Amino acid sequence: MKYLYLILAIVCLNAFKTSAQERPVSGTIIDSTKLTLPGSNIKLRNELGDSTVTIANADGKFTFPAVKGTKITLTISSIGYEGLIKHYTLVADGKPVTLDPITLKSSTRQLGVVNIVGVNPVVFKEDTVQYSVSAYKVRENAPIEDVLKKIPGVDVAKDGTVSSQGKQITKVRVNGKDFFGGDVQSATKNLPADVIESVQIVDDYGDQANLTGVKTGEPAKILNFTIRKDKNYGYFGQLNVGEGSDAQNAIVGKDEANRYVASGNVFKFNGDQQLAGLFNFNNANANLFSFGGGGPRSGGPGGGGGRGSSTSSSNGITTSRSAGLNYRDQWSKKTTVYGSYSFSDN
Repeated sequence: MKYLYLILAIVCLNAFKTSAQERPVSGTIIDSTKLTLPGSNIKLRNELGDSTVTIANADGKFTFPAVKGTKITLTISSIGYEGLIKHYTLVADGKPVTLDPITLKSSTRQLGVVNIVGVNPVVFKEDTVQYSVSAYKVRENAPIEDVLKKIPGVDVAKDGTVSSQGKQITKVRVNGKDFFGGDVQSATKNLPADVIESVQIVDDYGDQANLTGVKTGEPAKILNFTIRKDKNYGYFGQLNVGEGSDAQNAIVGKDEANRYVASGNVFKFNGDQQLAGLFNFNNANANLFSFGGGGPRSGGPGGGGGRGSSTSSSNGITTSRSAGLNYRDQWSKKTTVYGSYSFSDN
């Protein structure tokens, strides 16, 4: 019986020695074309639960210098290749092991459809530079004046006058037609940017040049707004009302009436028909138009018109009351009706 116990002890001792033996395990990572894959990640785990990680060198080779056990599992990964798991049973002799080259397959991944949508912000024509409004982001319900401030080469002064390439814009049009007798601020401060498709700055040589094609002299700068097709039929408008006290007067002890402002606009576009109404009442030195004294500007079939004076330049706080109405319609191929009326009292 003693001999049996002795034999069992010897067998267990040999088994323990075998499992405790350490040996180096090395190999090479390649692809399907036999090229090595440097930087591959290799994780080794044995039957004892031990694990370790290494990286393939510049030649795609890797080495685990001290591996215990006879059963190991390698998990290999590399960018651009499919991951791989390999199982090995090693001979229990403790000698170094060099594995056969391990081949990884290229990873192919089908990408979804990608639609590239671009906006060409500037288009140059013969006498016209056209800017796409959608290329210039502004806050919701902002006036088109905010877009003009972002267009390269276009300047908007503090008093609302607009210049292009250093030359002042003298007239404004909507869909190629005069708007409020060409009054620039009536359009720039009141037309919402989200209904405008494009802004055009036109070098205008006059009606004679348009008829004959002969361009002489220095052209005038004209601003033209093109209404979006989906906004060219229907009504839209804005209303702003505000009231409050003057903080500076309260500090110095003055007793003056509160400041107020009330302004609004309404527009109707129906193809060739244009109808616009504007008003502004305030005692806070705010002006939304540049036309001057009241009275009709133009009217009748095929009529044209002029425009009033610029904003008030008086010092101090003034009370301003302004209102305007603009109408245009194409009754037939040969008959156009146009009229505008504006009133201003500063």
